[in-house]
Amino acid sequence: SSRTVTFSWSPVTVASIYTIQIFGNWEKFGSSVLIEKANTTATAYITTLPADSYGWNIQVSDVYGNKATSGFWKVDVP
Repeated sequence: SSRTVTFSWSPVTVASIYTIQIFGNWEKFGSSVLIEKANTTATAYITTLPADSYGWNIQVSDVYGNKATSGFWKVDVP
C-alpha cells in the first residue's frame, strides 16, 4: 500500500531554490532518482510513496547559481 510522506528541512538564509531528490532504493542509494522537485520557497515536500526504504537529500542554490547539497537521509515507508 502507499502512504503520504512529508519531507521537511530547515531554511537556508541564502537559498533561492531548494531541490529535493528522492531515491527509490536505499541499498543502491544514488543509482536512480525516483523524484526530483525544485521549488523556490518551500521547505517541505509532500508525496505518496509505496511501502519501501528511500533515500533523500536537498540541494540549495543561491541567486548566483552556487549550489550545496545536504547529507543523505533514509526514510522507511511502512
